[in-house]
Amino acid sequence: MLILKKLALCLGLLTLLHAEEGVGVLVQKGMELERFGYNKDALVLYTRAQQGGDLLATAFVGKMYLGGWGVKRDSCRAVGYFELVINHAHSNKELAMLVAKVGLASAYAEGACVSADSEKALNLIKDVLLANGADYTREGSLRVENLRAGDFSATPLRREYIGLAFYLLGNGMNPQALSSQMVDIDTLKKAAEFGNENAKRELQIAGMAHQDQSKQSKNDHPATELAN
Repeated sequence: MLILKKLALCLGLLTLLHAEEGVGVLVQKGMELERFGYNKDALVLYTRAQQGGDLLATAFVGKMYLGGWGVKRDSCRAVGYFELVINHAHSNKELAMLVAKVGLASAYAEGACVSADSEKALNLIKDVLLANGADYTREGSLRVENLRAGDFSATPLRREYIGLAFYLLGNGMNPQALSSQMVDIDTLKKAAEFGNENAKRELQIAGMAHQDQSKQSKNDHPATELAN
């Protein structure tokens, strides 16, 4: 449950400093309320916008239920909202689709309401990254060099969720991948570039673990002094 709690925390704290394309007034106000910890009031605004047909608000209602922000946690309702967005959005590039697919990927990674399925989570994350500038190499591997955090300075919400997508990818869509030996350090660095705080913390832990291993290695194999 640890990774889902961390993801929910990250999802719950996302906020916009400036309005961006695809973010309605009610959602914007709701995000500002979340920023100050008024989760119940934020959910009221998201729900009102969702009832008016706002797909981004629908995705946000889903993430509130996923994390239990301002409401009793209900993963199944969350998954339902995410799937509703995915089924009705017109493009993978829509902000609503981005939020919904990252949320649904985290549910599959943890097995929240759905059966844990790292492959489905991975495919959702790939969709997100491809829709925002990643592509495939000739060999068929995912290439993310074209995704740079600086290119998303005017779209902070999109940047935050891309960072969260990288964080999930860096953990291999595996809820147990919490040690430095089980994560993709390069991908976590990409998540950190996009401002993901969880990735930054895990990189610090990995760095400290590497230092400890180096010290242990030196202790196990002390340098041999050369005889004069």
